[in-house]
Amino acid sequence: MIAQLIGEIFHTTFMNDSPLEPQMNTIHHKAHILQTLNHFLTGSLVAVAIIHSLFETYSTLKTILLSTPEDKLSSNMIINHILVEEKSQQFQLTFQTAFVAHLGKGKEKAQDKGKGEQEKGWVNMHTARRRVTTRLNAGN
Repeated sequence: MIAQLIGEIFHTTFMNDSPLEPQMNTIHHKAHILQTLNHFLTGSLVAVAIIHSLFETYSTLKTILLSTPEDKLSSNMIINHILVEEKSQQFQLTFQTAFVAHLGKGKEKAQDKGKGEQEKGWVNMHTARRRVTTRLNAGN
């Protein structure tokens, strides 16, 4: 049972189509079970297992987190960083979808109002994105 739990912790690959928090909690829970069986995994070791379980769209975050000194790594810190990144990626996807929908409407208006209106929409999109990113980062 102990070998199986350790294997599951270090061979987990997260699924891209499911929320990350329950998947990370599963690894954290298995580490806790090992602890109750007197087989301790350090917080930094569990953190590294979680980082390596991330999929490729998180490659930049993986690189950053893996460069963190081992004494500063903890599973809770890693989970918080990953959840912030997940929210950011979800927002960007939603925002890009809304922007593409807006572009379709903008083409019709551009014929009537000229190019200036499209450029104004582009500036407003970047301003809104900066505001949301700032709010997300302020929540840390």
